[in-house]
Amino acid sequence: YDKGLAWPSPRFTVQANTNCVLDNLTGLIWARNASLTNGVNWSNAVVFCEALNYGGQTDWRLPNRVELESLLNLGALSPALPAGHPFTGVLTGYYWSSSTYHTLANGGWCVTFTDAQVNSTGKSVLNSVWPVRGGQ
Repeated sequence: YDKGLAWPSPRFTVQANTNCVLDNLTGLIWARNASLTNGVNWSNAVVFCEALNYGGQTDWRLPNRVELESLLNLGALSPALPAGHPFTGVLTGYYWSSSTYHTLANGGWCVTFTDAQVNSTGKSVLNSVWPVRGGQ
């Protein structure tokens, strides 16, 4: 079997003068501040991201479940992020993804960086938002 590709080093690059973080593994650009909003339902999370002007950029969106999960380090806790990550304000509790739960139309997927849990919940529940740019 062939080995996989080595992860980039560094994994993350803080973009000058924008307070945004490029993930050199996925190509996604994340808000460096992970606590821009807390306690919003799913539809308000979508609207918040679409209206966001952060780091001089206005094309933010709510990440899908796979994109949020790509940040997880399953061997770390509080936060469950890769060592040396440059993010600030990582909140306890869940962050919304844009992904709808497949068997429940009024349910959405969310991820917590406290202990790397991925769960579904009703879209009326109040969770945090971590905006992303790029990708799909």
